[in-house]
Amino acid sequence: MATLKDIASRCGVTPTVVSAVLNHRKGTVSCSEKKRRLIEKTAAELHYHVNIMARSIVQQRIPIVALMFHKLPSPEKFMDRYFSATASELNFQLLQHNLESLLAFYRSEEEQISRFQSLVNTGLIGGVISNLIPESNAGFIRVLQASGVPYVLLGTPQISAVAIRTGLGLPSSPVRKLLRHVHAENCYLHRVFEGKHLLALYRKGSAPEWNIPVSPELTEDPDNLILSYGAEFYWKLRQCMTVANPAIVEEQGFEYMIPPGVPYLLAVDASPEGRPAKAAALLADWMKRGIVPPSEVITLSMHKDFQLHL
Repeated sequence: MATLKDIASRCGVTPTVVSAVLNHRKGTVSCSEKKRRLIEKTAAELHYHVNIMARSIVQQRIPIVALMFHKLPSPEKFMDRYFSATASELNFQLLQHNLESLLAFYRSEEEQISRFQSLVNTGLIGGVISNLIPESNAGFIRVLQASGVPYVLLGTPQISAVAIRTGLGLPSSPVRKLLRHVHAENCYLHRVFEGKHLLALYRKGSAPEWNIPVSPELTEDPDNLILSYGAEFYWKLRQCMTVANPAIVEEQGFEYMIPPGVPYLLAVDASPEGRPAKAAALLADWMKRGIVPPSEVITLSMHKDFQLHL
């Protein structure tokens, strides 16, 4: 495929002159009419075509935002529904600011960095909204900040960055009610990370320490309540072992994933403006003004209310 450099070399001019001629930017460079015709003829002979999308982004006519999501390969469809809903909401929120979006999944931080750099190097994007791998995101954030591309992160960054996170700190009142409902004494929080089931003993006001491996001795003990962070994690746990007292924490809008008879806490946005709307508005403002987000910590917590369903 011919490039601007190929045409410039044949015509004895710089790539900048070739770009100006083929993009019809009159008055931006000095070029005779004879040389202009030669450039256009050479471009036609080499079958060169202007990259309309890249040109539009450079000229800020059609800004495009990369929506990057961490997604591990899985036969279950629950996460597909979650990402579909999140991406859809972000897409519509960005559209209100005259921004289009491009979806990019990644399975590791290395792939996240690689895909981002590819999108930037090909001139396809003018901004980024990305979620984060909780235990592995510092490298991506450094690359992101060094690129100068406006961004907003969803999650908890390991280093200073602009991020919007949802506080899933569980209040003690509904947890106590759950324990009384199932006649249990201990509450273990449950999640899956990199294919491994992990537990954390619930302590009021403390961040979970995911250092307890799942075992039948814990899940089958009637004194223990196993509270899964999401219905998809509940289903995965049920596939490999028996759970005496299961319960689920789920986001509003995904109640349909919870099986009948399982008690759950429904996380509802306490503020009228959810994460997608906040992220889209923040990024759109920075892209419009052509500024890079500050490097200091800006964590905008979107608090949740929890509704108990027994």
